[in-house]
Amino acid sequence: MIIEDDELRELYKASSSEHLQKLEAELMLLEKNPQDTNAIDEFLREAHTLKGDSRMLGLSDIEMLVHQLEDCVEGIKAGKGEITPQLCDRLYRGIDAVNQLSHQAITGEKVEVNTFEILALLMGAESESPSELNTSGDEDDLFGDEPSSESSLFDDNDEDDLFDRHNHHESSLFNDDEDDLFENDTNLIPDTASISISRELKTSQPQTVKTTASVKDYQIDTIRVEPKKLDKLMTQASELAVTKLRISQQVSEIEQIIVLWEEWDQDISRNSSFLKEIANNLPPEKFHLLQYFFYNDRQRLESLGHLISNFKTRANEDLTSLGIISDRLESGIQDLRQLPLSTVFNLFPRMVRDLARQQGKEINLIIEGGDTKADKRILEEIKDPLLHLLRNAIDHGVETPTERASLGKPTTATILLRGYQSGNSIGIEISDDGRGLNLDSIKSTALRRKVRTEAELAAMSEEEIHSLIFAPGFSTRTEVTELSGRGVGLDVVRANVERLKGLIQVTSTPGNGCKFQVRLNTSLAVTKVLIVAVHFPN
Repeated sequence: MIIEDDELRELYKASSSEHLQKLEAELMLLEKNPQDTNAIDEFLREAHTLKGDSRMLGLSDIEMLVHQLEDCVEGIKAGKGEITPQLCDRLYRGIDAVNQLSHQAITGEKVEVNTFEILALLMGAESESPSELNTSGDEDDLFGDEPSSESSLFDDNDEDDLFDRHNHHESSLFNDDEDDLFENDTNLIPDTASISISRELKTSQPQTVKTTASVKDYQIDTIRVEPKKLDKLMTQASELAVTKLRISQQVSEIEQIIVLWEEWDQDISRNSSFLKEIANNLPPEKFHLLQYFFYNDRQRLESLGHLISNFKTRANEDLTSLGIISDRLESGIQDLRQLPLSTVFNLFPRMVRDLARQQGKEINLIIEGGDTKADKRILEEIKDPLLHLLRNAIDHGVETPTERASLGKPTTATILLRGYQSGNSIGIEISDDGRGLNLDSIKSTALRRKVRTEAELAAMSEEEIHSLIFAPGFSTRTEVTELSGRGVGLDVVRANVERLKGLIQVTSTPGNGCKFQVRLNTSLAVTKVLIVAVHFPN
């Protein structure tokens, strides 16, 4: 099923994406801090709003799955169970399924989601597709027997009861009592996007809606703008810069006119002495006629000079004003195009969590500086390099808990993803406290793959040897795994960073970890240049 109304489809696209991202983020917090009641409440708020939006648009499969997500977490809140990695795996599966179904409702593209299988999984049934849940093939590790306390999350274990609740909610969608529309839950308040969808649907129904204080005080605090519209505005702002350049050239032409006027005025002044010399040789009536013409020309010339001077002054003022306006407009559009790094950073906690469980490693991902802003194109282009660096850290850098314990390290490794601003550029760091780079291994791989000769390696510094890991086809792995070993990851990282006119550096301390630093400009929209022309005489 696809949402037919274009406006509602765009509203749902934006709101569902936000709600699903927040659901995943709150679940990540709950997995780390099972007693975090704020995370539970936020999860329930987001789920409640998403369920309401989906119900209003007739997306019953999404509503049913989100309702079951609510039931699971409500049970935890009521003390009928506890947050476990296995339960989190199931909730993640549910969120992923809702994400796919939302994509289908927005685009019309058919997706392979077995709603009832996911529903059964959320209710505690064993998965019939272990390959989908655990790429390592160890089903018991992810979805073993649930403790008895978790099975009590679902009242009476009666699947029919679920559909009774579902049908009750659906039948009360357009009840005459506005409070029933939002289930009279003061803790679960729909956000602006939900209210927008509600209002669009309610206006098409022949019913009376009560006027409340919340409706009277309703105001729109934010407006969603498509990036392509900002791109068009930036193009038009650039045209203003071209117009400013043309006007500055016209001001130069005005200055040339003033030079000609000054030369003309000087000629008139010189001719006035010549007029006195010929006065004695002309009849009085001709002399007065010549003097009249000369006087009129002088007056007109002075008027022309004043007009040109005033024209030049106003042109300079307009040029200055245009410059200020165009610069502010350009800067404002650039600011609108800028988004916080958290837009990309928030994509990685789930990935790190899943890959760590897949490899049997314990990893704590710390994110800092997510409020640092950069142009949206930078965020789009930097996602893949950061993805490769994180996967590389998980696969190559971080040891297993057993290895870390034998080395006297905490069994849980730490990966730090940090963003920061430095002048007109931003920096992004990915560091881990794993095993670090092995210089001997890098050298032997460089020789084996004929990247460098022994003589070249002997003359290289430690930093230069570290940089060899960015060479095409370079990998110290002798076998290919799902995460690495093909030798393309770090080459892609360097290529993408250089395409963004950025720099990447790597530092490492054997046994104590590795750090990758990426430096980029905050904006790629406009590059300021100074063009100088030099004329050499023959």
